[in-house]
Amino acid sequence: MVAQNTFIGLVAWLLISSMAPPPAFAAGASAKVQHPESATPSHTQGPVLTALGPRVHMFVRPTYREKFTQLFRDVLGCDTKELNFGFSYPVLLVSFPDHSAFSVEFTDLAPEDVKGETIDDAHAFRGAWIEFRARDVSAVQEKLRAAGVRSFSHPGSKHVYFSAPGGQIFRVIAIRHALVRAFVSGANAETIAQTARISQKLSDATFKTIKSDAAPKKCFVEKTFE
Repeated sequence: MVAQNTFIGLVAWLLISSMAPPPAFAAGASAKVQHPESATPSHTQGPVLTALGPRVHMFVRPTYREKFTQLFRDVLGCDTKELNFGFSYPVLLVSFPDHSAFSVEFTDLAPEDVKGETIDDAHAFRGAWIEFRARDVSAVQEKLRAAGVRSFSHPGSKHVYFSAPGGQIFRVIAIRHALVRAFVSGANAETIAQTARISQKLSDATFKTIKSDAAPKKCFVEKTFE
């Protein structure tokens, strides 16, 4: 029963991890992480937050509602639906195959977009910027440019940034190689890890056994996805 529960937990962990969020937004050089002082010594208790959720909510002026919807529904072919929460305009929900999504509230309280056919970094919307992922970045960028979506470069990144109707900034990056490791230890570690590898249709190379005289047998399964 213990081995079965461990295996179920391992498979669930692998499935959840395959939908892990992309790498940090900044590209290139590493930066020092500064931890602000807190009234409570959280370092002794561990982090209070455990992950960044795959959901974003943004605000766009009603003037750009139709163009914004057309961009993601018609140009980029995303799954869109309108949700009624009793606001002046329905909330737009844009969903993706990995179950992530973002919602848009159309309101006059949203910041105004920059006028003009072009945009640069100095005048781009200063708020949360979004990162989308695609298998063929060039094809997506070509569609965006053909649709007249404005683009610009940012000095802190090598990627191209786009300004959606209404001003929301986003970029599109390639789906990168990612690695997930699940460790199992104990007498049945090898059997559990091998079974998990087979159920997840992983190659033989993903299964490894770590043997040590000073510690119990430990195995781990690596899952590589793009």
